[in-house]
Amino acid sequence: MKVWMFVYNSCRHDARVLKEAKTLAESGHDVQIVAVAGEGLSRVEERDGFRILRVDTSLPGERPTPAEGMPPSPRGRSTMGTGRKLLDYLFQRPLGCIYAWARDRTSGLLRRLPSKVYRAFALLQYYRRARGIVKNKAGDIYHCHDLITLPLGYVAKRRQGGRLVYDAHELTTELAYISRPERMGWRVLERFLIRRADEVITTGTYRSEYLAKRYKIVAPTVILNCPPLPAAEAHNRALREKLGLTDDTVPIILYQGGFIRGRGLDKLVLAAAHLDRGVLVLMGWGDLEVELKGIVKKKGLERRVYFTEPVPPEQVVYYCMSASVGVVIYQNTGLNNYYATPNKLYEYIHAGLPVVSSDFPALSEIAEGYGLGGTFDPEEPKSIAAAINQVLADEQRYDTMRKNALEAATIFNWETESRKLLEIYGRLSHRFDDRTA
Repeated sequence: MKVWMFVYNSCRHDARVLKEAKTLAESGHDVQIVAVAGEGLSRVEERDGFRILRVDTSLPGERPTPAEGMPPSPRGRSTMGTGRKLLDYLFQRPLGCIYAWARDRTSGLLRRLPSKVYRAFALLQYYRRARGIVKNKAGDIYHCHDLITLPLGYVAKRRQGGRLVYDAHELTTELAYISRPERMGWRVLERFLIRRADEVITTGTYRSEYLAKRYKIVAPTVILNCPPLPAAEAHNRALREKLGLTDDTVPIILYQGGFIRGRGLDKLVLAAAHLDRGVLVLMGWGDLEVELKGIVKKKGLERRVYFTEPVPPEQVVYYCMSASVGVVIYQNTGLNNYYATPNKLYEYIHAGLPVVSSDFPALSEIAEGYGLGGTFDPEEPKSIAAAINQVLADEQRYDTMRKNALEAATIFNWETESRKLLEIYGRLSHRFDDRTA
């Protein structure tokens, strides 16, 4: 069957999307992902049996996203309709110019206002260009990653037929950084669209229960964000070599993932001052990197805290193997964070790492329930440090936690979770065959 996947990011580091696409491609499905263009990324990428098509979301008048391997734009007569031309010249082109100017030459409120308007129109650009790709190539299944792409899949299903899958990575309506009007708008949209999806998937039991209760639907299928087997069996020196850390006796406390607000990373950095031993390594990317480095410098923690860039999804577990403890930290900024069970949790498990996490239900059930480590108050640096210190204090207990992690990997792995995905697609195939007959 032909599967169109929609994701509103560059699909460079989105491990869940890449794993699902690979699984479906290996089972014989024709999978194509419509993603967002990113600087230096090819607009058409072939990998693992599927294809990624990246669309430019920049507005007319703004510098387009530089891409790798793209031919120059064709010259000649535009194929844009008259109405779209008018919209372009009267509104979108001036907006693109204003945003480009505000981004480069202003700050504060003057920069944020055009940015908010720009983000809305960038999303519309994604919808329009993604719709342009799929409208003449009808799919059997439209697989929408997160609520932000669900309207696109719904429209494609209505106009071209097929089945609709809603894959809720996040509880979008419970994200802390969206405004109250945005939250209400997304809730109305989700209530309408979720009942029109043929299958709903999410990333954890608590999130599934939340969606079922809020929208009065059958509980969505839970597919966890787990890496594939085999799990790690021995440590390596990848992070030490990357950072130039020569003393192998110094433990590495690893956080890997996005440097974004709501994670409590400032508290984690401050916790480094209270560690009995070890260094903190933050491996990732994000807008907070400059701010976090500022805290490190201000507190004189340069010898206790290190930063390094992210690695491709298939290399994450390998780099985690060179650490001593994995940290999963979220602040309680909303139910989306409170119920989180992110990729990094299972990546640490597969690397054989003891885990310390925020003391939230879904995380503590795994960290403490499987004897992997401990929990902490994400608002208190001393609490974070105490949990890490306790894990490292007893060598025998530490070895037991490592063993428990590797045993847990036999439960939490993509081989187990991918079967659920294939079962869903099997059901959709039967429904599609019945409709055709």
